[in-house]
Amino acid sequence: MKISVIFTGGTIGSTMDGEYISLNVDSYRLLHMYKEKYDTSDLQFETESPFSVLSENLCPDHALQLARIVKVQAENTYDAIILTHGTDTLQYTASLLEWLCADVKIPVFLVSANRVPDDPGSNGLNNFHGAVVAARENISPGVYVSYQNVGGELCIHRASMLLPHRIFDENLYSVRNKVYAVVKNNRLVPMNQDFHELRILDSLQMTCRRRIPKIAMLQVYPDMGNVFADTVLSDDTDAVILTCYHSGTLPTEQESFLRFCEAAKGKNIPVYICGIYLQYGYSSTKKFDELSLIRMPWISPIALYTKLVSLCAANFDTP
Repeated sequence: MKISVIFTGGTIGSTMDGEYISLNVDSYRLLHMYKEKYDTSDLQFETESPFSVLSENLCPDHALQLARIVKVQAENTYDAIILTHGTDTLQYTASLLEWLCADVKIPVFLVSANRVPDDPGSNGLNNFHGAVVAARENISPGVYVSYQNVGGELCIHRASMLLPHRIFDENLYSVRNKVYAVVKNNRLVPMNQDFHELRILDSLQMTCRRRIPKIAMLQVYPDMGNVFADTVLSDDTDAVILTCYHSGTLPTEQESFLRFCEAAKGKNIPVYICGIYLQYGYSSTKKFDELSLIRMPWISPIALYTKLVSLCAANFDTP
């Protein structure tokens, strides 16, 4: 089996430098460690490193660059592609690659680490191994993230189902805890194959004024309208993604929030809302349609953001 391994930096490609984590000069160290621990006699790895960046400094342009590389390599003789990546923006790159590389005929995995690979508590090697196992088991083409939470199973997540990180938490979660598969005893165990929640994204349209749209991602909090109506909703804003309270609600009785919604409507700025349910809603949710809020039930705000970015990227003839 021939696997392309693309190194991009992040904690998984770093080492401890005194009190700080810094990028490792030997960016391929993870692969050397993997070969020392696991049988790779049936594997042929080929490597490259288009850039080496701590992922908090990555932007959509980096993901577009990776998409171009993946599309080219997928036409080669590789059976799978593994990208190493930092955890901070892992979900953004993975999800954007899913949309941009939807026509790729081989599986693509992103792997990261909660700590530097030399740390005994690092999950980096396990995450890399999960991707290798899934490739060996002929997982369907797509973009996945292999990640093992602390004390949890080694999971294969579908990229577009990943939720944003919780603060102070190094674990990774999918919407409704729906993971694609888990790895047990070096075998891939399928868990969920139906991700019908994502179909709502197929009908999205975007008026693209630029290659990378200007999208405001906001989290609701009390009296947010007084701040954001004047500072976020500029004539240059292309869209707003608003994440609700945990119960799928927004302050639809607050004057400041109503002013925010009216300002967005007046400037023709679409406001998408994430974090809402299909089954039920509080009485305050009745005003969503009246306020021209676009419901995105069971959709991760990251998947929505990257889908909108991908629509504009495709419009400007990028991969």
